[in-house]
Amino acid sequence: MKWIILNQIPHLQHYIFHYLKQPNNYKHLNYRNSDDFDFFKADRAILITNNINRLAKRFIEDAKENNIFLTFITENQEIFIEHPNLIFLVREKENFLNLNPKKFNFNISNMHLCMPKILNWIKKKKTGNYNFFNSQIYNSQEDKENNYIQPSEGVEIKEELINLSEKKKINIYMPTYYRFQKTKDSIMDMLEIAKTSIHDVKIYIGDNNTKEKEMHNWLEELNKQEELVEVYFNEENKGKAMIVNYLDNEFARKKYDYFFSIDSDMRIEKEKNKHQDNIFDKMIEILETCQNIGLVAANQSELSQHWYGTTVKMRENRGFKLGYTNNGVGVSGGAICMRQRDWKKLGGYKENHDIYTGDDSILTYNIFRKLAMEAVIAHDYYLKHPKGNEEEKGYTQWKSASWNRDKLNFIKDNYKGSNRKGFFD
Repeated sequence: MKWIILNQIPHLQHYIFHYLKQPNNYKHLNYRNSDDFDFFKADRAILITNNINRLAKRFIEDAKENNIFLTFITENQEIFIEHPNLIFLVREKENFLNLNPKKFNFNISNMHLCMPKILNWIKKKKTGNYNFFNSQIYNSQEDKENNYIQPSEGVEIKEELINLSEKKKINIYMPTYYRFQKTKDSIMDMLEIAKTSIHDVKIYIGDNNTKEKEMHNWLEELNKQEELVEVYFNEENKGKAMIVNYLDNEFARKKYDYFFSIDSDMRIEKEKNKHQDNIFDKMIEILETCQNIGLVAANQSELSQHWYGTTVKMRENRGFKLGYTNNGVGVSGGAICMRQRDWKKLGGYKENHDIYTGDDSILTYNIFRKLAMEAVIAHDYYLKHPKGNEEEKGYTQWKSASWNRDKLNFIKDNYKGSNRKGFFD
């Protein structure tokens, strides 16, 4: 059975995905425009929203035109009142994980309790509503023991309590190939942050066949003198994505907890960082403290490439200000952090796609689409992304031409891109 889903409440999609990924249920597709109904030929449509906006209205009309059974899932009681025969109303139980684990010895969400029954109703095209407000659930200890709806067979629901005071292993990957002074300044800044982190940090530099002799010599010397740094010299310019994948698969240590990909022009930002905290440590804290986060990007000062004001909106999660999108599009790379297991599930950056276009955008989009998690921006924690200087003018124009050519087509699985050589080959 194929499911086409428009999700405008990202934290709820995680639970639905757990059940849809079972062999008897799968295939799970994300709606972008009206053509998707004809292209995907889905069997059921699920609208997850707290606001019937223009996109949601179009989704409803497309489902009707294609004669596809539609179900609403919402936390908004006003929508429930307006459409009582089409809705399963849910509200997620507050997740106390990582906040006060000693006080709460169970971690059950309303969605996990309800999803098997909800999806069974959707499959059978049943209408009506299924109310799961917190006040109506678990009025007593007896209720907790007797009313738990078991997940579908084969679904493992596992939540981990991560102790962030314990030292974790962090692998940082930085690709380089030109602009010596800017690269040198960036690497030394990242090394400074690494040395003040509470965690075990190693920086792996992948040199994409730099033509600058001064750069090559400096990297060789750094490799000899700095124990936290290891440099790999490639014989060709593979592009950012492929050199990072190579470092991870063939060069760097295999056992680690967190992966960072950092561009070789990012600098320490002392002016804007909240409390002057160690940015690596704070990005990991956000990743493990906030709900359903799969990727955290540092905010960017000077030349920010995050799409604030368009696809990216700011909201709070567990006391952190975070930049969110509905589907991961608009969260830039530059400096990103993920768990190793999530990075491995996605297979790293998209292989052999293009030597430049959209590597990080594909990754953030797939965090949402394939992991049913969110890619966010650590709003209060910055690195400086300097503006390009005169020697980078041609490179900037080349990148701009690539974006104008590909637009957002590069996030499609079968899209290859046209850049087979880097600008500075």
